[in-house]
Amino acid sequence: MILFRMSPHTLQDTSLLLATQFIFFVFGWVFFMAKLFRDYEVRQTAVQLAFSFTFSLSCVMFELVIFEILDVLDRRCGRLVPRRLQVQRRG
Repeated sequence: MILFRMSPHTLQDTSLLLATQFIFFVFGWVFFMAKLFRDYEVRQTAVQLAFSFTFSLSCVMFELVIFEILDVLDRRCGRLVPRRLQVQRRG
């Protein structure tokens, strides 16, 4: 595990991105259960988790694009930490 120093701004930005990813995951779960498959009985938790996780990753990538345009995140965090997290989660 590689540790690196995080400035307070980087820590704030990272915690913001992780919190919004959790919110997007919960929203994706609720949307899946309430709207997409309310008439069908989807009992497979893996399908629900896969949809919610994919939805949250898509929203976070869209959020990163918006934050980059608006220059909201610290330069180091916006270009280094979230992209490393996204790549490490997939692989």
